[in-house]
Amino acid sequence: MGNEQTTLDLNHPSVEIQLKAIEQLGNEQRRESIPLLTEALKSPEWRVRKEASNAISKFQIDEDLTNFLINELKNSIDPGEKNAFFEILVFLGKKVTHALMTHYREMNADIKKICLDIFGETGDLSASYLLIQCLSDPNPNIQIAAIEALGKLKEPRSVDELIQFLTHENQLLSFAALRSLEQIGDTRAVEPIIRLLGKSVLDRPALKALGQLGDLSALNPIVNSLQNGTPKIKKAAIEAVIRLQEQMIQQNEVKIIGRLREVYNKDMSLFLFDLLQNSEGEEQLIRGTIRILGWMGEILSIQLLIPFLEGPYREEAIQAITRMKRGAVEPLLAALPKHEGVVREGMIRALGEIGDRKAVMPLFKMVSDPIGHVRQSLAIALGKLGDPVATRMLIQLLDDPYSNVQEAAIQSLRKFKDRTLILECITLLGHEKENVRLNSIRLIGLMKAKEAVPNLALFLKDQDPVFRKETLLALKAMENVNIEEWVIFALADEFEEVRMAALSCLEDRPEIRLDPFIENLKQDESIWVRSFLARLLGKVRTAASKKELIGLMSDPIGVVQISAMESLSHFHESENIPLFMEKMKSEDLEVQSAAIIAIGESGDFSSGEKLIGYMNHLNWNIRAAAIRALGKLKYKPAFATIEKLAEEDPDKIVRQSALYALELILG
Repeated sequence: MGNEQTTLDLNHPSVEIQLKAIEQLGNEQRRESIPLLTEALKSPEWRVRKEASNAISKFQIDEDLTNFLINELKNSIDPGEKNAFFEILVFLGKKVTHALMTHYREMNADIKKICLDIFGETGDLSASYLLIQCLSDPNPNIQIAAIEALGKLKEPRSVDELIQFLTHENQLLSFAALRSLEQIGDTRAVEPIIRLLGKSVLDRPALKALGQLGDLSALNPIVNSLQNGTPKIKKAAIEAVIRLQEQMIQQNEVKIIGRLREVYNKDMSLFLFDLLQNSEGEEQLIRGTIRILGWMGEILSIQLLIPFLEGPYREEAIQAITRMKRGAVEPLLAALPKHEGVVREGMIRALGEIGDRKAVMPLFKMVSDPIGHVRQSLAIALGKLGDPVATRMLIQLLDDPYSNVQEAAIQSLRKFKDRTLILECITLLGHEKENVRLNSIRLIGLMKAKEAVPNLALFLKDQDPVFRKETLLALKAMENVNIEEWVIFALADEFEEVRMAALSCLEDRPEIRLDPFIENLKQDESIWVRSFLARLLGKVRTAASKKELIGLMSDPIGVVQISAMESLSHFHESENIPLFMEKMKSEDLEVQSAAIIAIGESGDFSSGEKLIGYMNHLNWNIRAAAIRALGKLKYKPAFATIEKLAEEDPDKIVRQSALYALELILG
């Protein structure tokens, strides 16, 4: 695109044409385009300014470009133009900090403030010295900008200076200092902030900061504010005590709850009840109120809490009701028939967590609830209640239409594991309903009920492969039961899922030798069976298994090759590296990636040189694999490149892989 045409397009009345021209200039990255792009930053159209900002951010940053951008910022007048330069310089981050500090003295007050804001956003602590100096600037706007930037940088060296501003006659400065001290999180600020309580304007933000600072010495002042403050102060104190609790270890949480109980009275409970009914939209306040009512064991609040079992405060409400323990059981049972759906499900969950067996019989009616999630929660709750009477209900749920309800019933039933239940399960193996028979097999396996083995074995010849598979898995769990004959039989099953179950038995039962089956399994029509075989061979780790894995690396299917390489890499032998290198020539990118990772697992430092070039591969997966492999090898010659990729690679997964690799190399 020629310069004349570009200029015409940038001045074209169509915003879309302007945007395309700017995008082209950003992609070309010609230095002579910078003045055109900075001119576009003055456009009244925000999309044009945004695109120009993005385009400039693509350029290679050097001293000349940095100084040019800073001079343009110094000379900018329009607010939109200033904001565009602000965004560019923030994006460039630490690369421009020194230059901005050098130019700072030449700037007018307005641009100085923008410069200080940039320091706060970039996170570069090297600007802290200048920011602390600016606290003495006669211009309060500069002071506020410096205070806010120090807070964003979490600069602990500024704490003493910021504390001095808490009592400044200019309350805007005091408020800014308070917010920054909260962000920095240094407990030196706790006592000075406590002294602000009762100072009208700063009372509520001071409480917020005390909660955030997480120091137990703030507990009494916060509780006093909750006890004696105005309604607005009480609200702030509720939020503060919750923030304080969230940052405390469990031992200190007990102290917080104990202190609240010392001052809790009828007036406070009525205030909290009112908040629950009249604080719509105040999320933190509602969450805090619900939590405190739970801490106080306030039974009278249950009817107010029940509606919160549906919606964003559901988990807090369940936890609060659960904290009320047995006192909550009767009110919940009385309210249970009046509610349905999510609310009923939450009530059942709470009853299960409380664990009072008097809830078992009233819950019987819920077995036929029309909502699947209610029945699922019922099954879980009955397991937690632990009353053997509940097994009859749970057995009914083994035939529920939903698999998640069936699974919940199985997991609860397994907790009982008594002789009577085992005999019942053996009887259920002959039930007319398929789900009941199948779930009984699973349950017998989970309970490791050896007395049921003869009955289970009959299902190994069932016409349904699902029954054959689940029977194998159940038998696998039986300790000291010889299942070799059944496994051999299942390895020849016509259905893949049954053969996979047999392989699972081989994996968990090392006493059954794998060797006799290898030849047939290598020829199995299922890629997943062959992949599973490779995994098993990797666990054996003998010369013979290594030979078989090398053979499986030539399988026609990439998934099997990958599984074989993963297993072979666990041998940690450098002599396998040429085999992996050969696989890096594959047209299958997943196979290439697996080969690279296998080289990394080999532990052979010298192989790192072979991987360096792959960090620049066009495919993100290959780049990420090479980076992770080099990290595993602790290959320090690649450190600088990996560090750069951690910051600049366009793919998020590659950047994360680079950070992981850097940790490995440094560690």
